[in-house]
Amino acid sequence: MAATLRQLVERQAEDRWLENGVATVSDRLHGEHDHLSLAHNVLEALVEVLEVRAGAFYLAQDQETLRLLKSYGGDGEIEARTLLPRDQGFIGRAIGQQRVLTVNDLPPDYLKVFCGPGRGCRHLPGGLAGLF
Repeated sequence: MAATLRQLVERQAEDRWLENGVATVSDRLHGEHDHLSLAHNVLEALVEVLEVRAGAFYLAQDQETLRLLKSYGGDGEIEARTLLPRDQGFIGRAIGQQRVLTVNDLPPDYLKVFCGPGRGCRHLPGGLAGLF
């Protein structure tokens, strides 16, 4: 009985988190937006809801190429690669499988997170998830 109650409470908490997240993203979508402002608003909402340190929003430029619209938290290396081949790497795999992918146990230097002006970057440990 206690285990069932605990599962029910956990499920209700997950449902509330999902509902709040959908509401947060939905709030950022109101009004008219060009691609850049839409990417900015959605990325900010997702970073807040998912409590992540970094993210990037790409748009299909053509059948083979993705173009970076907006990034959050990353250092200059992300902004330096504004075009990515659609069929390569983590992003290509997620697109090919048409699902969310999670990669755990990344090397310590996989992604540097920008900490602010006059400060260095730190490496982002842990995992990476993507939805494409």
